[in-house]
Amino acid sequence: MDALIANSSEGAEINKATLDEIKELDDAVMAMNVDPSSVKEQNYMRFYEVPSKADQKTMYCIAMESLNRPNPILLTLFGHLMNLSRNHLASTLFYMRSYAVAPLDPVNTLCLGLSFIQASVQRRCDNRHLMIMQGMLFILEYVKIMGRCQESEYNLALCFHILGLTHLAVPHYERVLCLPSKAKAHIEKEKPIEEVYTWPVNDTYDMDDDDDDDDVEYDETDLKHEAAYNLHLIYVTSGSTALAEIVMMKYCTI
Repeated sequence: MDALIANSSEGAEINKATLDEIKELDDAVMAMNVDPSSVKEQNYMRFYEVPSKADQKTMYCIAMESLNRPNPILLTLFGHLMNLSRNHLASTLFYMRSYAVAPLDPVNTLCLGLSFIQASVQRRCDNRHLMIMQGMLFILEYVKIMGRCQESEYNLALCFHILGLTHLAVPHYERVLCLPSKAKAHIEKEKPIEEVYTWPVNDTYDMDDDDDDDDVEYDETDLKHEAAYNLHLIYVTSGSTALAEIVMMKYCTI
């Protein structure tokens, strides 16, 4: 959680002490160790500086800008709230307004496509095929914005999986297992598809390699575990238990 700090004095530079205070607040919030009973003693409000006054010209410019150009972030947030209440059709209206303002926003474009797809699988849907086509249009637009990466391939596979088109979802799940994560995109190369189902991984496995595995840091941008689990579900439902076991043992076993 980033702390928004407005400095009341013009031209003042943020010194090292201020940066340390921001880091202290950020660590406290991220660790969720803020004790409500000791909030006054901790005095977290010292991290914030609110301008005491603003001239009328500045306030007028802010108000006119908000009227002339809607905030796409707020529109996307309203769409999220509609999705939480399972009103997917209403969420598409807010996502479309945000898309009109920021058409290159990948998150909003993805949410717009998913909302159409979620609305298409509901019983009260009038034209199911039209909504699926509209949803896939924005999903493919999202893939075009993001490029060929783990995230875009996984979300595309998930959309096919939601629609029950498992034969189209499998190739994209396999690409997720072949592509490097976002953190290692410039370090590792794409692996061949044959390595996805190679088992065992190494015939000359040595027990001493366990110490090396402990030193490997967890990559939170890696989607291989999620893709492998979904892929194994497809294989289990289709009767390919051998492939499901290979995928689970290789990618989802600690």
